[in-house]
Amino acid sequence: MSEIKVRNAAHSEFSFSSAEEFAEVIQTGGITSDWEVYHTTARRWLPITRHPVFAAQGRQGHGSKK
Repeated sequence: MSEIKVRNAAHSEFSFSSAEEFAEVIQTGGITSDWEVYHTTARRWLPITRHPVFAAQGRQGHGSKK
């Protein structure tokens, strides 16, 4: 899996080098459903809820903690 690029509601961007690292931050509540993920192929930001790793964690909370 390639780099995962995300941003919060304040448009601060963060990158993760692996799905495992990304999943860990989701599990601890550092990334919530109000975040966005960059879709490289489409060249646009999408709701984080559409990312399979986020969906697999079952996270639907709101508010950013990171």
